[in-house]
Amino acid sequence: MDEDAAKQREKERDRERRIARLRPHCWKPGQSGNPKGRPKHTTTAEMYRKICEKKAEQVPVYLEFAKKLKLDPAQVTCGYVHAMWNMVNALKGNARLALEITNRMDGKVPDKMQLLENPLSSLTDDELQSIIEPPKGDE
Repeated sequence: MDEDAAKQREKERDRERRIARLRPHCWKPGQSGNPKGRPKHTTTAEMYRKICEKKAEQVPVYLEFAKKLKLDPAQVTCGYVHAMWNMVNALKGNARLALEITNRMDGKVPDKMQLLENPLSSLTDDELQSIIEPPKGDE
């Protein structure tokens, strides 16, 4: 038993030594763990905006689409070509693109449904039973 107690004391001393070594490296009260803040990265949306601002002639895939749409690639942006391509495909029957365009132009329709009061909620069990099973004399 003395051996177990000695091992326990040794473990506790080791723990205290580890804590003492780490204490100088701990944050002080009120100090941030990340003083420079979150690193700034380019978001996907920012990359899309940069591409959309370019002239169509600068981006091969948009150059091709602009020519298919009979647009002058030197005069239109990739964003314009993209919007026109979506519009043409929506008019050809692409329902998802048509819905996306409508939502972007008019705003998305709310998904809320108004529930009406249940007319059966005020009935007793006997009244409900009589609706389900008509009286036996009526057969």
